[in-house]
Amino acid sequence: MKEIIVTIQEKEYTFTCGISVEEVMAKAAIQSDEAPIPYKDNPYIGALVNYEFHSCSKALTADCTLEPVRLFSDMGKRMYRHSLS
Repeated sequence: MKEIIVTIQEKEYTFTCGISVEEVMAKAAIQSDEAPIPYKDNPYIGALVNYEFHSCSKALTADCTLEPVRLFSDMGKRMYRHSLS
């Protein structure tokens, strides 16, 4: 199977091609530099994959950078509102 390299917070992780954004975030155990906020109070709703917003179900098929987007961040709020309309 082909492997891809996903860069998260300047760290590189190797995964099998086709893995979802959600699985990558879970396996990489994303840590925030901000004050710890319980996941249930501010969940991830997607991620910026190479600076483009994608849902958690997006399959990754090439090397990329990934930045998680939380619900109560500025981008998270915009994406949530957009998905409701």
